[in-house]
Amino acid sequence: MSGRVDRRRFVRGALGGALAAGFVAARSQPAAAGLLSGASSDGALLEGLLGVEQAIIYTYRYLIHSTRPSGAAAATLRKFEGHEVVHARTLGDELARRGRKPPAPPRSVSA
Repeated sequence: MSGRVDRRRFVRGALGGALAAGFVAARSQPAAAGLLSGASSDGALLEGLLGVEQAIIYTYRYLIHSTRPSGAAAATLRKFEGHEVVHARTLGDELARRGRKPPAPPRSVSA
């Protein structure tokens, strides 16, 4: 296998553990525990999915700013974070189209 860093290998490596830790912390909160379960409408499901995207964005940004990666790792993190921003924007736009207000993004791991 080449030395090229691809998404699957990168996430399975060091990033995988950090992301898992962030999600475990987020899911330990009562409000986040049932983020998608019990969604009573498409709008509620979209809100839950946007919450997941927001948690992923928070995690990427936390890793970028706390670990200060360099080179290919930094570029890969920023690229993936950019993808998640697009996903979140798309979900937020759809919620707005349905007349719903998007949830506020997390401000900390415990949010």
